[in-house]
Order: sequence, then structure tokens, then C-alpha cells
Amino acid sequence: MLVHNGYAFRDKPKYAPDPKKWEKKGGKVEVLEDGTWRYTDWEGNVVDYVNGYPVFKIPDHARQNVDIGKQKGNHTTDYTMAEKNSNLDPPKLSNQQTTWHHHEDGKTMQEVDRKIHNRFTHQGGVSQVKKNKVGIKKRK
Repeated sequence: MLVHNGYAFRDKPKYAPDPKKWEKKGGKVEVLEDGTWRYTDWEGNVVDYVNGYPVFKIPDHARQNVDIGKQKGNHTTDYTMAEKNSNLDPPKLSNQQTTWHHHEDGKTMQEVDRKIHNRFTHQGGVSQVKKNKVGIKKRK
């Protein structure tokens, strides 16, 4: 079993970057005392993974958090709701520098730096919404 800072690789957050590959690129991976996985990239950007999910903080990586009610798990629908409820003027992401991130709480969309969102791979809120939908279907 591979171990990193005393934690087994199997304990790393689902879909988070592979620690060995990350460190080969010049990044750093730490596991904090509370079990939070902290990834620092080769440019000094830091993202913590708490309970398996990335924490994109304002102003470091997120520009805004937008409550859309209940996420549908459909990117087009959820992005449209986020844009409608956002402080964007005009109400649409107009450039390719940011993207919408489904927060795992099931209701929040975050406008996040696209490079950071893509670099710090992760399981997001869409997977949680879809998992809940499957669970509901199975119970019927």
C-alpha cells in the first residue's frame, strides 16, 4: 500500500490529483492533522480538500458564490440559473477565464478561475446530485 504523510493513497479525495504525479510537476501534497488534504501547485496556488471536496475560497480562486436553490445536476440548467442569480453584468460569463463549479452543498454555484478549477481535479456537486437521484430511484 502506498503511503503519503502517513495516509494511504486510497484515502486521497476522489478524483484529486495523484500525489506522485503532482509532486513530479513541482507541487506539494500535505495531509493536515484534521485529515484535510492540501495541494499546493507549482505556482503557489493552494486548494484544500475537506471531506473529499475542494474548497475554492473568495478571493483566492472564486469570484462569487451564487445560491441557485436546488442544483439539477445538469450543467446547462445550473449554469443558466447561476448566471441569472449572479452579480454578472451582463448576466453571463463572457470570457474563458472563469467557469461555474457545483458546490457539494447542492445549492451553491461558484464562479471559479478556470485554470484552477481544471488543475485541481475533483469530485464536485454534480456527482452528489446524481448520486442522490439514483438513490431516490432505487428506493421507489
